[in-house]
Amino acid sequence: MVNKFKRNEKLIKLVNNPQRGFYQKFLFRFIDIRNGGTVHAKSDQILFINNTEHKINKADIDAIRSYFVEPVLWSDREEKIEIFSK
Repeated sequence: MVNKFKRNEKLIKLVNNPQRGFYQKFLFRFIDIRNGGTVHAKSDQILFINNTEHKINKADIDAIRSYFVEPVLWSDREEKIEIFSK
């Protein structure tokens, strides 16, 4: 019997003060976890980004997504709540 309530584990990092190239160090951490062969390797990876005082470029968002990490802007957090139900 499949547990319909089981959800993927979520690994979440928070970026409070995003500056140019801010996401690189976080992506390296996520990549290490994904390639490490641990129980966390298949976890959903989410990067919350505080964009209340800093403008986030679309190119940065696209780069984050290209590494299979879900970027969530703080200003969009209410609309993105469904990522926790997967």
